[in-house]
Amino acid sequence: MIFTIENLLTPEKLDIIAERLKTDDFIDGKTTAGWHARIVKENTQLSSKATYAQEIKDSIKVALEQNPLFKVAAQPKVVHSMLISRLDTIRRSIFQQQGKTIEFDLISKSHANLLRQWSQL
Repeated sequence: MIFTIENLLTPEKLDIIAERLKTDDFIDGKTTAGWHARIVKENTQLSSKATYAQEIKDSIKVALEQNPLFKVAAQPKVVHSMLISRLDTIRRSIFQQQGKTIEFDLISKSHANLLRQWSQL
């Protein structure tokens, strides 16, 4: 089950993060994908080499660990391997036009698998 956690970060913190993410420090998302996901993966991910990457991940991790819904729903022992991704807007518009496709199913399964890996239960 996927939950939406509203207002996880303050508007000020979101503005700071959004400003930092305007850089060109993103790499092809296929570099971290498994063999099956590489076929359809169309995103970019913040490079771990970006000087500010860990700071952003730590801010999000702290907010998650303090969020009551996250604590109850996920019950994680550890939150690790966080990736910051940007979705390809062209791919997103294709999904909106064509609806559920084989590619959509593969991406959804990849997303679910990543969520399971990010949170050790």
